[in-house]
Amino acid sequence: MFEMSMVVPKYVLKRIFPTDAVSNVDVDGDGKPDHVQIIAYNVMVPISVAEINSWNLKLEQAGKMFIDDHELDPAKFFAYFEGKKYQLADFYQQINLVVPVGGRAKIFYPWPGGLSIGMHKFKVSYSWQEFSGEVEVEREVPEDRWCLPYSPNFE
Repeated sequence: MFEMSMVVPKYVLKRIFPTDAVSNVDVDGDGKPDHVQIIAYNVMVPISVAEINSWNLKLEQAGKMFIDDHELDPAKFFAYFEGKKYQLADFYQQINLVVPVGGRAKIFYPWPGGLSIGMHKFKVSYSWQEFSGEVEVEREVPEDRWCLPYSPNFE
């Protein structure tokens, strides 16, 4: 078996994760940041859970995610797409879920105290069948997005 590395061009990453994609949010309502929020736009192809299932692909097994070299636990993520909450525990049962090109989601990950103000490195390394690679992007948490109120919706 050969390995094929797939590189996502930086201009595509900038469209998936625009410069204002990352902030800290206060999910529990105590006035302090407790989660990182990442806004992602689907700019590539429609993403279908039924198709992912047909490939026998488990995202949490095919990739590792990091913030500032800290490996993240995939089971702790939750996301909102079109007003509905999704967690990894029930993601693969959502066989009718299709994220169209242009779709956007808010992705949350617990981070007590929030990320510090400044630049942070977000990285995904993946390996599935003949595809492998690494996607990395740096994004800033500016002072005005250090602790936003929690909202699953786009205003």
